[in-house]
Amino acid sequence: MREPIRVALVMGKLATGGVKSYLLGLLSHLPLPQYNFTLFVYEGFGDEDADSFLKLGVTIVSIPPASKPRALVRELTMHFRKGRYDIVHGFLNTLNPLAMLAAERAGVQVRIAENLSTGHRGEAKSLVKALLKPFACTGATDIAANSRLAAEWLYGKRAERCRIIRNPVDIAFFQNDPGERFEVRSRLGLGGSFVVGWIGRCVPQKNPLFLADILSALVARDPDVCMVVVGYGPLEGRLKDRIVALGLSESFVALGETEDIRPLYRAMDCFVLPSLYEGLPMVSVEAQAAGLPCVLSSEITREAAVGEGVAFVGLDRAANEWADTLLSFKGVGRLDNRLALHACGFDAAVSAADLDAFWRGLLRREAGRR
Repeated sequence: MREPIRVALVMGKLATGGVKSYLLGLLSHLPLPQYNFTLFVYEGFGDEDADSFLKLGVTIVSIPPASKPRALVRELTMHFRKGRYDIVHGFLNTLNPLAMLAAERAGVQVRIAENLSTGHRGEAKSLVKALLKPFACTGATDIAANSRLAAEWLYGKRAERCRIIRNPVDIAFFQNDPGERFEVRSRLGLGGSFVVGWIGRCVPQKNPLFLADILSALVARDPDVCMVVVGYGPLEGRLKDRIVALGLSESFVALGETEDIRPLYRAMDCFVLPSLYEGLPMVSVEAQAAGLPCVLSSEITREAAVGEGVAFVGLDRAANEWADTLLSFKGVGRLDNRLALHACGFDAAVSAADLDAFWRGLLRREAGRR
């Protein structure tokens, strides 16, 4: 009987969000008995963050943060040697060279650097990312990304050899349920309001403070509008303060961090995402799987527009224009994007099969070189 393929996944920070959802979606649809997974994450994560991975049989190992690069590389090298991994797959974006260097030192034959994000000129970390870009492939035998935009942004001309692994979404899981929609809306006091939803981390990249301006413009046009915000992070308090200052508390519901987002998609009527940048946001694909019209920032790749009912608005446009675009979807109802999602590869089973084939193909290549 063949031994399971040993794979080290280097994620960095373990927290609710896009990378965690991306990995869980893939792992949940892989032939798990044929693999032995170890997830390497930065120190300081909570048990609740780890539970979903542990239930899949994934071993979790704590490592120093990237702010301590020497310690990080040293510990990863030690773990990679001890674990005798067949594959090391990094999800650290511009910091992947740290994991790749450790894997190379440990003699791991297949070393994959994957990028799930981009950048924005107004972001404080932009200079650091720009300095790291030329080294993005250092130590890696292969590169991957979740969108063509993410690949081209980080790898430049080298993106031609990049493997695209689409965001894994369980399409059937997110289909609408009118009964649950009614129950959730009743519980949250949404009534018959037109509900605009947002899900994400309250960090500068996601541009959450702009949501208050959008809601103000929405309410000025239609008082029967409510915004539901699901997320946490350093800007969460500032967003709530802004909502109060604008007198919008009665039209705003903040739910903080939650893993159970399917009922919330069902409670929404439209989805908004004014991010400064994204690789390809999981939430935009999930929202379309739930049948929601979406209004996205023009900084987000057009690859995110899979089905019907997706509009892009520039970040240079006023909140009034965002509100008008959102209200243009009022009364549209649920959209059926199942076939479009599947055709574009945004199906967890398809994405996982693609990753499985990618890994096995690389192992065959290395075996042929011996």
